[in-house]
Amino acid sequence: MYQARNHNFDLTTHIDLADTTPDVSLKDQLSVCLRYVDQGGSPNERLLDVVEVTDKTGYGLAKSIYETLIKHKLKTGNVAFQSYDCANSMSGVNKGAQRCFSELVGHTVPYIPCQAHRLNTFLEHGCKASHIIGNFIDILENIYVFFSASTKRSSNLMERMEKIEGSLKLKNLSKTRWTARAESIKAVWTSLEAIVDTLEYINNSNKSLEAKELNVCDAAALIKSTISSLQKIRSETENMNNLINSAKITAQSFGVDSEADFNRYHRTRKRPKQQFNLVLDTLINLTSSNLNVFVETIQPIYKILSVPLKVNTSQDFSEAFSLFSPMSVGAKLLDYDTAAAEWEILGHQCVNENLKCLDVLQKSEEVKHILPWANWFCRLSFTSPVTTASSERTFSKLKLIKHNLRSTMTSNRLSSLMILSCEKDIVDKLDIDSVVAKWSLAKQRRIHI
Repeated sequence: MYQARNHNFDLTTHIDLADTTPDVSLKDQLSVCLRYVDQGGSPNERLLDVVEVTDKTGYGLAKSIYETLIKHKLKTGNVAFQSYDCANSMSGVNKGAQRCFSELVGHTVPYIPCQAHRLNTFLEHGCKASHIIGNFIDILENIYVFFSASTKRSSNLMERMEKIEGSLKLKNLSKTRWTARAESIKAVWTSLEAIVDTLEYINNSNKSLEAKELNVCDAAALIKSTISSLQKIRSETENMNNLINSAKITAQSFGVDSEADFNRYHRTRKRPKQQFNLVLDTLINLTSSNLNVFVETIQPIYKILSVPLKVNTSQDFSEAFSLFSPMSVGAKLLDYDTAAAEWEILGHQCVNENLKCLDVLQKSEEVKHILPWANWFCRLSFTSPVTTASSERTFSKLKLIKHNLRSTMTSNRLSSLMILSCEKDIVDKLDIDSVVAKWSLAKQRRIHI
């Protein structure tokens, strides 16, 4: 609790991030994470709990999240935002978890969809806009599956890759992480010669044997930057032509006439450049539309917190604070005129041209004893989420902790082990001697750490 100007500022306001995944025993595990600003003024995201869910409807998921907060004695009235992926059960405006959760806590909790999932979806749709590029993605997957399905084929490929400097191991395509697809393309590109040699070897062998066979304001800025980059690529014909010519030269080195091959199989007669432009146009349109919705959701915060800081009115702060829960804001106590005046003073302290939003939060921490309202606004604003990556990352730990040899552990044990593993930076600071001493003196020795 932070006290200033005779008012109590409850800064435990938080955002809940949640996602589910099946474990090795085919039980759905719900990962619930919290995003908050600590007493030092740093945004944090921590795993709160991992619970088994049987009801995967919007209400069932929302109820599990709500009960998890109650179980850990967190004030649900302090939840400022919620963020999940874009599945209908989570994001549905009528019966999704986001709607049901707001009803359970008794106040509207703004929902911000995971931006990483959104951009991955746009890339998916963008590639489907071009038949050629869609086929290319399918070929990447088929190459990976072909070699990974057989240890003999895989070993043949690895032997040839060892002879090529800088070759990379083939990567599987991911439905949720576009970076994995970029890594897959890079692996095929750098190891293309070894792949072709191995395929030719397998083909010849078959003939002889069988004859057959990626803070909301910074996030918005990054999305804007992505759109600008795509628009720049779309407008620069020289770079596009260089990419196409590079692909033609590579194809020629393997005895493939790309022009003749294209004319033979594609009746639309749309040149490769036109096909790639279809993908870029789709990406630009979808990403721009998403950016508008994203910024509209947090517009009052975005307007005030965008750097360089500008002079804002009391009405601006009234609209911004209305996004947060009544319990966390304390609307009856809030003086919007004072908040606007303090923000103007803070703006004079933040005049660096290279200033970022996080720098504004840190500066507000330094002067919070004289500018408490400005610091309060910064803290509340930095609870707003961008992605559900923290929840996603816990799933990799889940597969390490609960596997085929340890598939029958109880939910409580799984949750405890997950928290110890995911929050290792905190666990490493525990005084083991004091924990052991406390355990040795306890009558009930199974304690919560």
